[in-house]
Amino acid sequence: MQASQHDVQEATILRGVRGLKLLFHDTLKKGKDYVVFGAPQLSLEIMGETFWKNYNLKREEQNIRVDMIFSDDLRQWGRSIKNKMTNIRFLPKQFDGLSETMIYGDHVAMIVWTEKPIATLIQDASLAESYRRYFQLLWKQAKN
Repeated sequence: MQASQHDVQEATILRGVRGLKLLFHDTLKKGKDYVVFGAPQLSLEIMGETFWKNYNLKREEQNIRVDMIFSDDLRQWGRSIKNKMTNIRFLPKQFDGLSETMIYGDHVAMIVWTEKPIATLIQDASLAESYRRYFQLLWKQAKN
């Protein structure tokens, strides 16, 4: 599949907690349902539970639905945020790593959750669709 002249293709690097807050704000600004796989326990510690609770409240107020696949390590946290706008499944603990992938609209964000987190945000409709198909494969294998 060849990209047409009108297809937007852009890449941005976001660094630190401040950069990640901009990324998550962008998901709210776009207002589209999205999917996530990955997200280690460290993401809770880096951003803080207050940030995640506030973010999820804003997302729910805007009726933005999210399907998430976490490592089994995050089962307790996942249950605490699950609701009609948040659908979560789990993969075995071996799935836990330092990265998270988020697909929203025509964007793919790959976050590396280290002490100084960094994210690569790529805007490319074909890439986003490819990652959505990969997510669907994982979703079928994940457990409630």
